Amino acid sequence: MKSILEIIESVALEHSDLLNLDKSSEVDINDYVLISRTKLKPLRRTLTKFGFTVSLIATRQTNKFIHKKIVESLWKQLEDQPLFVERFDSERRTKKNNGLRDLEYEYLNVTVKGKLQELNLPMPDADNRVFLCDYRQFNDGLTKFLKRHGLGESQTFFQEFHKNRVAVHEKLLEFINSELMFDRVFKKYFVN
Repeated sequence: MKSILEIIESVALEHSDLLNLDKSSEVDINDYVLISRTKLKPLRRTLTKFGFTVSLIATRQTNKFIHKKIVESLWKQLEDQPLFVERFDSERRTKKNNGLRDLEYEYLNVTVKGKLQELNLPMPDADNRVFLCDYRQFNDGLTKFLKRHGLGESQTFFQEFHKNRVAVHEKLLEFINSELMFDRVFKKYFVN
């Protein structure tokens, strides 16, 4: 399952030619629709941040338009997405939308967690464990995230008078350093 943020970014790549409009380019207003009249209305702030919306009427800068092809492509991927229905579908939602931060947390809990669980690593033991407290580039959020999702566990750390610290499998840390350190959302939330 893809997160809403991944879907938005994939549609942005797919329709990049429609997103990069400059002032001199001619556009047909009939190809665009007012975003507040689409089912994507709850996502309008986020879509504006990603550059999906444009102001086509110079005297009404707050009226944001979005290309019909983008609406169609986004809606096709989002309409049955359980997390979209839960937070953004105006007819069926059960939770209040909090914007981009909400989408980033959903991305972490769906995509990043999925990538880490795909490694299918056993719990760390004395031979293959590393303690996250030795790696100062990571903040406490990563420790809590890994422990909450069963990817790390509290073990006795002998260098600090037998205190319990979170240990993870060494291959998990290698994966984080080689793959996830290049992920914008991961770095924003888990790297100092």
